[in-house]
Amino acid sequence: MENMLNESHTSYNVNGENKCPFNHGASANNNAKQAAGGGTRNRDWWPNQLKLNILRQHSSLSNPMASDFNYAAEFQTVDLQVLKNDLA
Repeated sequence: MENMLNESHTSYNVNGENKCPFNHGASANNNAKQAAGGGTRNRDWWPNQLKLNILRQHSSLSNPMASDFNYAAEFQTVDLQVLKNDLA
């Protein structure tokens, strides 16, 4: 209640140290994911953007098998004992 008049002028030091708010790439804990000369990518500007590639996961264009491929029938042709021996 004492700070109500000066609340807009109060500065808070959350991390215990003062830092420049802009990332110039010169900090000791620089975790930049870009290679030198890589430039800025869209995900650098909008890291929380919607990932639209999830919409293509069940598309027929992303399926490498033919439309008449039968997974159940092909699974029946697998020799499970040979597969177990390969994994052991």
